[in-house]
Amino acid sequence: MLAYTFRDTGRLELCEKPRPAILEDTDAIVRVTLSSICTSDLHIMAGNVPRAVNGVTLGHEMVGVVEETGRGVTGFRRGDRVSVNVETFCGECFFCRSGHVNNCSSPEGGWSVGCRIDGGQAEYVRIPMADNGLNHIPPTVSDEQALFTGDLLSTGYWAADIADITEGDTVLIIGAGPAGICTLLCTMLHRPARIIVCEKSPWRRDFVRSHYPDVIVTGPDDCLETVLSNSAHGGADSVIEAAGTDGSFRLAWQCARPNATVAIIAMYENAQTLPLPDMYGKNLVFKTGGVDACHCDEILRLIAEGRLDATPLITRRFALAEIDKAYEVFSGRADGVMKIAVDCSPAPHNKREFEPAHTAEHILNATMVKMFGCPRSRNAHIERKKSKCDYLLDACPSEDQVSRIEESVNEVIRRGLDVSIEFVPKDKAAAFVDLGKLPADAPDTIRIVRIGDYDACACIGSHVSNTADIKGFRILSHSYADGVWRVRWKVLAD
Repeated sequence: MLAYTFRDTGRLELCEKPRPAILEDTDAIVRVTLSSICTSDLHIMAGNVPRAVNGVTLGHEMVGVVEETGRGVTGFRRGDRVSVNVETFCGECFFCRSGHVNNCSSPEGGWSVGCRIDGGQAEYVRIPMADNGLNHIPPTVSDEQALFTGDLLSTGYWAADIADITEGDTVLIIGAGPAGICTLLCTMLHRPARIIVCEKSPWRRDFVRSHYPDVIVTGPDDCLETVLSNSAHGGADSVIEAAGTDGSFRLAWQCARPNATVAIIAMYENAQTLPLPDMYGKNLVFKTGGVDACHCDEILRLIAEGRLDATPLITRRFALAEIDKAYEVFSGRADGVMKIAVDCSPAPHNKREFEPAHTAEHILNATMVKMFGCPRSRNAHIERKKSKCDYLLDACPSEDQVSRIEESVNEVIRRGLDVSIEFVPKDKAAAFVDLGKLPADAPDTIRIVRIGDYDACACIGSHVSNTADIKGFRILSHSYADGVWRVRWKVLAD
């Protein structure tokens, strides 16, 4: 299967990994339908998460469908649509019973998925302690609506809860990134008198104004003055710091009124210092740490009721095969991106394309379009050397040759294997496909054809039909074992 992997500091790679298997009776295997990229993934990439493991598949924001469960899983079964919790927790230890699931005493407790064990920027993911780590998505809730349940919305729900918000309060939220927006949504549930959002980015300030017109919006330079003019007791009653910079940390305690609660939910790259002499007499209560994501069912209920909607955060969408580009866009905040939805589903498989046809030409073109991405061209040919499928596909194939093509395609259908196509840079394709001797002027982008969920792959040197530079490709090996059809291809040079 495809999985986006943390190789080393600054180096991520989309690569083939084995499909995960049940390791414990309490595990579940989830087919990921939609995933996302979190700022925490960027922290891992930058080497700022020491507990992250080299070689781990990234991704802890995801939804999907249960494919398999261990014998000890009682709350879920194959086919259930589920959201995945950012945290793994046993539900039985001292911390779990106290509601502090982020501190679960289990060896895999806390933030494990996408950090210490393989995560969900992949086609499949293993979820330990699945009865706690999964939640049923209501039938009326879409994948996009549920996508942020296990992390961002859980963070916002937890942040608003620990901030001790009451009706009539003035609440300051510092940071209007995805975590800040989800905190804003959950703060609204507490019905404070005023919500002030401080954000340095002009386009993020515009995002808040356009979607939440009742919220007061300010920048860091004007934040203290704005808070003082919109509060009755010399500062905000509750401050939630979601930005994670030296300046935002300082602003948080400066804007709080005496005896206020300051909730720190951001992840910092630098150590922070409490200037106790400066804040002496303010008697502030600081609450910090990672999210206790144990209210996912409540969040999904609120989504189903229309009281929580984080879908405006999804400003870009990419396929899993394009995740390198997705990371580039997200990390650079290109085009005002807030959050990215990554479609991890295989490409749709239209079996009607392979139904018996009346002409050899129809079969040939349907096969070429589906399996190789372009119709038959004058230069396309396939050489296959197997006992029952030796053929050379000429520009004008015989009925016998077309019959053999049809036989191969029907075999794909019989085994229920999807065919998907992606474009991969030549240097990355060479890591898992024997490209052979490519012409010097071969294109930089290689077309990869995957068959099923496994490592079957094919490549040609161009995505344009009728190219004269590369005439075709050769199958190096073709085998079927343990329910897997594996094919290895190689580009044929002139």
